[in-house]
Amino acid sequence: MLTAAELHQRAVSAINAGRFGLSRNLLDRAIGRATDEATIASIEASLAYLEAETGDRARAMRLCERALARPGVPEETRGAIHSQLGLLLMLAGMTVEAREELDEAIRAAEACR
Repeated sequence: MLTAAELHQRAVSAINAGRFGLSRNLLDRAIGRATDEATIASIEASLAYLEAETGDRARAMRLCERALARPGVPEETRGAIHSQLGLLLMLAGMTVEAREELDEAIRAAEACR
């Protein structure tokens, strides 16, 4: 049986190949097997990307916010999620909020140096 991390990696590969249906199935299975908050947050971030790519930006933003609210998420992952949320906010015309998220992403990147 594949682990949550293995399913997540396969889902990311499927997203990159444009195979969104397969990716959603893999991500749903991965989140069901994940046992720690950091892994769940990473999977939620991938789900958010998938939602944005398939047209539901509002759900994508909610998934990003949920992932950011989880405890124990590594700073590098938090930075990527802040960046993703910032882009979604920018696309929604929410420039002030987008800038705040992008600033958080930059702070997280600098903390990882």
